[in-house]
Amino acid sequence: MNGRVRVTKAAEDDIKEAAAWYGGRSSQAALGFLESVQQTVSRIGQNPMQYQQILQDAHRANLATYPYGLWYVLQGNDALVFACLHHRRSSTAATVRAILWRARL
Repeated sequence: MNGRVRVTKAAEDDIKEAAAWYGGRSSQAALGFLESVQQTVSRIGQNPMQYQQILQDAHRANLATYPYGLWYVLQGNDALVFACLHHRRSSTAATVRAILWRARL
């Protein structure tokens, strides 16, 4: 099942913030992080059901080699990424964003 993956502004901001943090350590780490995000988005588009459903209808796709996950909900064959959160962050932020995005649908 191939579908389109859309990334919300909030998720884009999360990704930029994390990339900037890694960029403060090394440009290679920041580029690696962004590449891992892109690969994960691609995998979500190829098969959005392959990732664990964490909340009622929200899935989390973990990034390879980085302690982050892309949180998304399904809309038909498409996926909407609404957050990119560090694994140590509470799932409360993901829950709130999921509820807000569901209310908009």
